[in-house]
Amino acid sequence: IVNALKFLAQNDSSSFDRQRVQQAFDAEDTHEINGSWNAINWCKGEDILIVGSGPSLKKYASSIESFVIKSGVKVLSLNYHNEIKDGLISAYVAADAKRFTLDAKRYNKIQKPIIMPGRLVDGGVLGELHGAEVKDYDLKVTPGATKFCDTGCEISSRLSAAYAVALCATGGAKRIFFVGFDGYNAEDHRQIEMTHAFELLKAELGDTELISL
Repeated sequence: IVNALKFLAQNDSSSFDRQRVQQAFDAEDTHEINGSWNAINWCKGEDILIVGSGPSLKKYASSIESFVIKSGVKVLSLNYHNEIKDGLISAYVAADAKRFTLDAKRYNKIQKPIIMPGRLVDGGVLGELHGAEVKDYDLKVTPGATKFCDTGCEISSRLSAAYAVALCATGGAKRIFFVGFDGYNAEDHRQIEMTHAFELLKAELGDTELISL
């Protein structure tokens, strides 16, 4: 918190700016990448479908499920939702502490791995999972950075989508498909953050393709 306040003090501003507040907290993320799960080659040469939670997900759920069945893609769900049948989901991905804390008890109902930074929440919240399989792929946020490591990633944002892409890149995915990402107004800070994060990621992805469905 102290580092965050110092960051804000060093940057002039006459009004509240949500992005600057987030940058302030990101600025103090100085830990070394040290997850306990090695994600190298976990999806080597495979296609991955990353599922967001936009309104279009519910509208096209049946079509998405048909695509999963026919194509055989691995499915990563960003956070918990019940629009896509649990049996089709390979793993759940969480990178937002508040959202994960709210969803923690729901994960007890599923028998699928949860991929997340182990440091995301305290032991008390993890204890609510009652033995669920947690794969600790670490996350370090550094403005402008994109680095894929065996046990974690260093990226520019805490966006779950960016974290999931880094996870797939580490695993050696061939293609990454996206559904349920409806976007925001072009001037919305969330859209700007997403666009910037993906520009940085794409520069380091090599032959891995990003495809929006």
